[in-house]
Amino acid sequence: MRFGWRRPGSAVDGRTDPGRWWSLPAAGVVAVLLISAFGVTIAVVTERQRAQQRDQEAVTIAAAAMSDQLARGTTALAGVNGLAADGVVTDDEFQRFASSVAAGSALTSMGREVLVPGADRAAFERAAGYPIIEPDGRGGFTPAGPRDRYVPVVDVEPATDANRATLGYDILSDPARARAADEAARIRSLVLSDPVRLAASGRTGFFAIQPVFAPGAGLIGYVSTAVQAQDFVAAALQRLPAGTAVGLTDGTSVLAGPVTGGATASVNAGGRTWTVRADDPRGPDAALPVVIGTATFLLTGLLGLLAWRGRRFERARAELAGRLAEDAARTERLATVARRLSAAEYLDDVVAIIERDVPGVVGADIADIGLVLDGDNLSMLRADTGLPPDLVDRYRQVPLKLHLPTTEAVRTGGLVLVDDLAAYQRDEPSLLEDVRASGVHSAAAVPLLDATGRSIGVLGLAWLASTTLDSRATMIRIIGELCAKTLERARAADRRHAFILALQKHLLPEPPSLPGLRVLARYQPAGVAVGMGGDWYQFLPQPDGSLVVVIGDVVGHGVEAIAVMAQLQHIIAAAVQTGTPLPKIFAHAHAAVDVDAANATVQVVRVEPARERIGYVSAGHPYALLRRPDATVVALSDAQHPMLGISVPTPTDLATVDFPPGSMVLLYTDGLIERRNRPITEGIQALRTEFARLDPDEPAALDRLIDGCATADREEGVVDDDIAVVLLIAKGGSG
Repeated sequence: MRFGWRRPGSAVDGRTDPGRWWSLPAAGVVAVLLISAFGVTIAVVTERQRAQQRDQEAVTIAAAAMSDQLARGTTALAGVNGLAADGVVTDDEFQRFASSVAAGSALTSMGREVLVPGADRAAFERAAGYPIIEPDGRGGFTPAGPRDRYVPVVDVEPATDANRATLGYDILSDPARARAADEAARIRSLVLSDPVRLAASGRTGFFAIQPVFAPGAGLIGYVSTAVQAQDFVAAALQRLPAGTAVGLTDGTSVLAGPVTGGATASVNAGGRTWTVRADDPRGPDAALPVVIGTATFLLTGLLGLLAWRGRRFERARAELAGRLAEDAARTERLATVARRLSAAEYLDDVVAIIERDVPGVVGADIADIGLVLDGDNLSMLRADTGLPPDLVDRYRQVPLKLHLPTTEAVRTGGLVLVDDLAAYQRDEPSLLEDVRASGVHSAAAVPLLDATGRSIGVLGLAWLASTTLDSRATMIRIIGELCAKTLERARAADRRHAFILALQKHLLPEPPSLPGLRVLARYQPAGVAVGMGGDWYQFLPQPDGSLVVVIGDVVGHGVEAIAVMAQLQHIIAAAVQTGTPLPKIFAHAHAAVDVDAANATVQVVRVEPARERIGYVSAGHPYALLRRPDATVVALSDAQHPMLGISVPTPTDLATVDFPPGSMVLLYTDGLIERRNRPITEGIQALRTEFARLDPDEPAALDRLIDGCATADREEGVVDDDIAVVLLIAKGGSG
């Protein structure tokens, strides 16, 4: 077939149009242009997404940096509670503490404040040598106005002239600091104040307020420092590419840096929530769309490459974000552990915190703490580790010479990290068999050192999956240091509590056995966080067959309260046995005891089974309850005096009531009816209800009564007062 050139659209031989030869190239060009345009669009969108991902990555890093800086400061300041184990923080202790904090954190200046009641202001100013002051509104200070209480600055670090000028400054005169101090005392943890303009730098910042609690004394003061918001931004910028813009806001308040563009994240900061904004300077890249538009024939391969690179980038970004989020969460968990350990007073509390909170900080499955008891053996404290019980029992107490990570840490005084526990024990078949039975693959142990550097215990950690531990060494050491600082204080508190409990129980007698009368008694101590109190009861059988029962409650807790209790017991017992009339007992006790130290409630009851009656007299003590044979309950409210130590009692006649067979009288201390979270009238009504349905023949009758209406405001299982209960049951006849 032969063709000639013609205008497109003209026919050749009436059969073939040569213009159709342009159709395929034109279609190809159009297709390439469409593919190119599509590729350029995809590239632009991809670059925008990458820019957004860079912003999101930047804000994640910035938030983690700020959380890390805040957690280090919070953990450092929380350690001040360790100084208050003896009830006070001295100037020298504070100076050493403040210097240590400044060396290990961004906190460079801080002050210590104490509580001063308004009535003690003059005495404080004489002892301190400077007045309590407040701002005068002109940039200076003036003597503080009258208030019920003050919280003046008593020590500063560093002791520069500018810092010393604030000695005596009452932080309650500043509304922002006052609100933060009240909140910190309420939640027993560090609190940041509302944003303020800091006088020293002129920048926006906060006051960080850390409450200081002493065992048995409660809140004794605060440690505070000024924190610049710009410092948190600076900490974030150190981890980000040059030129990244970082801003920080608290609600609607701009704290530092620009606040437009980029991505946002939240940071929980000392009871506040900050918004962090970060803008990576690297915007969408225009080079890639240009290259795609120019190299249209490479479009398919380039798109494939971009897709492959995009997937890799997304995986890397997700891994980085996950690591940063995990690090931030661990830092937050570490701050929580530090805060809870600083508040823990007793060894059981420390063990519970380690069991519950420590594994999450380092990603472990098991955490246990052990004590060096006699220099030759190590005793592990946690009973339920989730491992086979026979293994737990076998390694509950082990010789220090045994080849274990925990014993090695104690012997060497250094951190022991074992990635492969089976390899660690390969030369000891019996230990290797136990490792395989336990399912533990990796382990770590850090010694707990006292102030002299001697190992007094060990923190053991275990992982059920194979784990590389080098990256967790720093966090493990930090937790070990926190546990060591708490351990000495907790062991001392346990010894003190055991001594006081033994002393209290020694002073409480067994109920006597008398014809016609059955006597039951129970004593339940307060929780260890409160300490033993001065609740007591005593039984004094008389030659005429009657029984004198005394029940009382000394105000306060601890050895001092028990000492006063013992003194009152002996004074009242001697008076009764020498024939002092019961109506004169309180006047006799008031004259014989140190009234300044003997604030106490006391109730004296004489039970005469043969005459089927009782007589009673009370000094400020909760009313005894009488349950008649028909189960009606009445309060014995006559013959009342003020509590001992308030005023000289005036002798009065005994109040008497019938006590026929089937009657019961319940004597008790206020621990049975008082709650911090309800009116005392509700507690009395609950007791009357429980007493009305009490079955005295039940073996655990008094235990059920106490459980039914015990006066505990049970925060984390702590009972806040002692309970003493005596039940007198009239049986009739000879019994």
